[in-house]
Amino acid sequence: MQVNILKTEGLVHSFEVTVPAADIQRQVEGRLARLSATVKIPGFRPGKVPPRILQQRYGASVLGEVVEQVANDAATKAVTEKKLRPAIEPQIEFSSAPEALPAAKDLVMKLEVETIPEIPDVDFSRISLEKPVTEVGEEEIADSLARVAKGNRKAEPMPEDYAARDGDVAVIDFDGKLVGDGDRLEDKRPGLQGEDVSLELGSKRFIEGFEEQLGGVRAGEKRGVTVTFPAEYHAKDLAGKEAVFDVTVKSVSQLKELPPGDDLAREAGFDNLEALRKAISEQIGQNFGGISRAVARRRLMDALSDRVKFAVPPTLARREFEALWQQVQEAKKHGRLEEEDKKKSDSQLEKDYHKIAERRVRLGLLLNEVARRNKIEVGREDVRRAMFEEARRYPGQEKAVIEYFSKNAAAREQLAAPVLEEKVVDFILSRAAVKEKKVSRDALQKAADE
Repeated sequence: MQVNILKTEGLVHSFEVTVPAADIQRQVEGRLARLSATVKIPGFRPGKVPPRILQQRYGASVLGEVVEQVANDAATKAVTEKKLRPAIEPQIEFSSAPEALPAAKDLVMKLEVETIPEIPDVDFSRISLEKPVTEVGEEEIADSLARVAKGNRKAEPMPEDYAARDGDVAVIDFDGKLVGDGDRLEDKRPGLQGEDVSLELGSKRFIEGFEEQLGGVRAGEKRGVTVTFPAEYHAKDLAGKEAVFDVTVKSVSQLKELPPGDDLAREAGFDNLEALRKAISEQIGQNFGGISRAVARRRLMDALSDRVKFAVPPTLARREFEALWQQVQEAKKHGRLEEEDKKKSDSQLEKDYHKIAERRVRLGLLLNEVARRNKIEVGREDVRRAMFEEARRYPGQEKAVIEYFSKNAAAREQLAAPVLEEKVVDFILSRAAVKEKKVSRDALQKAADE
């Protein structure tokens, strides 16, 4: 095997690799000989199949396997001899289709390798940044207690002459039809039919106009409701259409809140109010801490981006841009584009997102290099914790999620990547000059939004 350098342009290295036909033929014959010992062909004993028949039946597939192995060996040899660090899988281009090569012709291929650039050392102690922090105050605890009280309200049935208002719960049956559809549908369809549905008036849970037309209803009352389904309604056969409903009110209840006290705490699963307040304070503190870290992390990324400049592998940058650009197109399609982006032309957006893609790739390479140089690794316990955190995002399906990751190595690697990144960020922050600044809750949220 001969490996010759064709050219080097920046991070892209091109080679021409030549493998003598005799070497390929020797490997093909060796594989066919090993295959002869196990293959079963009618009329022949194992190990006694003539080479000619083996060549006819398996020659093309074996040649393909040999060429693939030779190509991989060539890539490994080029990378090893030239001491390169590939950023992506080397790209191989054959001068002719491998399976069509005559036995007497050498195999010639072009090998292109994009490498990881030289990444400079960074003195993290020279990075200064401010980390906003805020303390849990009585206002935050009171707000959370109010949400706990609202979430643990008890429905108190009201007499038949009581007229429902916003905040009350009506248990209803409803039967609807689309205007112009004629007879009502016999099958029960979500969106048009429902039984024993508890509806809090004013909650905006049903489509616009439905709850408003139930204002003042009493238990046992029947009322007609006419609404138009939104154009973006998830059920396409109902989207944008007008419907008429017959609504039967079965009962009306008022939702009663418990005052902040031990009774409320016990309803929420705690021994007393003090224990509930402590749990709330710890949870809010964790939330504030997460926001503070996110702000510090972003400021760290900005500082690193300003300090560290190097070329990025073009294919990595292109792939990152394509992923970002697809998200931009989806956001445009559904009207969710960022306000600043709405003001820009497509050409300006492309230019901006090319820069963002390059920044992401550059920072990713930098963080990976910091991990390599400082032997920062993700252990089995790290992955295990990440698995359980991911499983908690899918209540009721935790076991299936854990099983999926346990059996899927590629999925575990996807979990490990952000874990490694966060460990590297912690490593850098521990060495940077980070100054904490106490701010209000609103100021912290503003910093996070920015």
